[in-house]
Amino acid sequence: MAVKNLFTAALIACTLGASAQNNVRIAVEAWQPQITPISSGTTDNAIMRLNVKVVGSNAPVPLNSLVATAIDVNPVDSVKLFYTKTGTFDKKDTTNVLLAKTTIVNGKATFSNIDFNLKVGSSYLWIACNTKADSANQFVNNPIDMKIEPNAISIGELTYPSDTLNPIGRCIIPILDEGFESGFESGINSESTGWTEEYDTLFLRDQHNYPSMKWKFKNGGAKPAGINTKSKPEMAHSGNYNALLSLTTDNENGKYLITPTLDFSGDERYVLKFWYSQYK
Repeated sequence: MAVKNLFTAALIACTLGASAQNNVRIAVEAWQPQITPISSGTTDNAIMRLNVKVVGSNAPVPLNSLVATAIDVNPVDSVKLFYTKTGTFDKKDTTNVLLAKTTIVNGKATFSNIDFNLKVGSSYLWIACNTKADSANQFVNNPIDMKIEPNAISIGELTYPSDTLNPIGRCIIPILDEGFESGFESGINSESTGWTEEYDTLFLRDQHNYPSMKWKFKNGGAKPAGINTKSKPEMAHSGNYNALLSLTTDNENGKYLITPTLDFSGDERYVLKFWYSQYK
């Protein structure tokens, strides 16, 4: 099972740098996820967002170059610089603008000759990385972290920021526990897969008078009413079975589908991945 990997940024800290040049004022803020898992052998993983604010100008200001300094980058293969119109990064978004690509040399990821105009207002720049393939799991639990040192960003004729931008947070290569994976390939019912069912006590109706929704294991989802309609989803994401809960009336008791016991003890960080579909 797998899940689409999205990145959602949270404000952890910000450091401002501002200068004046012909009444143009520029401030640079840094945002970073607190702890975000990044899998080995993946691309375009955002690890830092820079919000560049331009005020006091009637025209865009050129972004010339940017240097990011490595803190922890052993799993990193290459580094990219993106521009987005909003403060959210989705690697699948085709409107993302790739400004430059580089590798880390002597602890620095240097983006030169960018030649991109920063609009008046806010521009969102993202430092993203491609991670190395790791079949031997040598990078498991390795952090990925970078910072922006003073005067590392050239905008117009000046350099920014005035102070180091190093907000609290980092990305990390998670432990992949291959000991548990369920594709529901045993089929038939929850007992045959090791999963269990439990009533939703918050919305429980009289279980003696109302039937219960039963989890089923089949290939595909429920079929909407209508002629020649297809099941949604049409088939399991992988394998021959998926779990399905289908509500046919308003007088049915809901049930949770509960995984077998998972051991998350220890200091390691784990990632639970799954595919999910819903039709209403």
